[in-house]
Amino acid sequence: MTSKLLPRNPRMEDATDLLVLTLCLLVAVDALQLFEKEDSLLLKAHIEEQRRLFWSLPADKKRVTWTAFSERISDTHFRRQFRMSRTLFTNLCNILSSAIGENSFRSEHGSYSTLNAASLQRRGGLIPGELKVAVSLHILAGGSYLDLAPLFDLSPAHIYSIFDQFIQWVMMAFDFP
Repeated sequence: MTSKLLPRNPRMEDATDLLVLTLCLLVAVDALQLFEKEDSLLLKAHIEEQRRLFWSLPADKKRVTWTAFSERISDTHFRRQFRMSRTLFTNLCNILSSAIGENSFRSEHGSYSTLNAASLQRRGGLIPGELKVAVSLHILAGGSYLDLAPLFDLSPAHIYSIFDQFIQWVMMAFDFP
C-alpha cells in the first residue's frame, strides 16, 4: 500500500536494474575468468601428459619399400644376395602371385600399393609379396634373420612367419614329385 502513496520514479527503477545487471555481469566475468584459468591449467596438464605418453611410444616404422631397396643395390650384389637375377626374381614373383592370387600376394605395384594410414602407423605398413620373397630367398641363400631385421625393419618372429608363408606359396605354385 505504501507503494501507491509514494510517487514512482522510473529513473530510479532503471538505475537499480542497471546496477543489478552490472553486478551480475561482473560476477559472471569473474566466474568465467576463474573457469578459464582452471580450464587452462587442466588443458596444460593434459597436453603435457599427452606429450609424455607420445614420447614413450615406439617411433613410427619407416620400412623401406622393395623398389627402393632393389634400386639401391647393383645387379651383382642382387645376384649374390638372392642367388638369382632380377629377371628371374620378377618371374618367380609373377608365378607366385598368379598361383596364390593377388589378394594373398599383395604386390607393391598392384592394387595394394596404396596403403591406408592406419596400417602405416607403428607397424610399418603391409609387407608386399616381393619383400616376402626377398626375405625368404635371403634365408635360403644362407643369410641370417639378424641381417634382415634391421634392413627391412622386421621382427625375427615376423621373419620366420614370412618364411613359412613363402614355403606354403611355393608348395601351392609348383608341382613337386
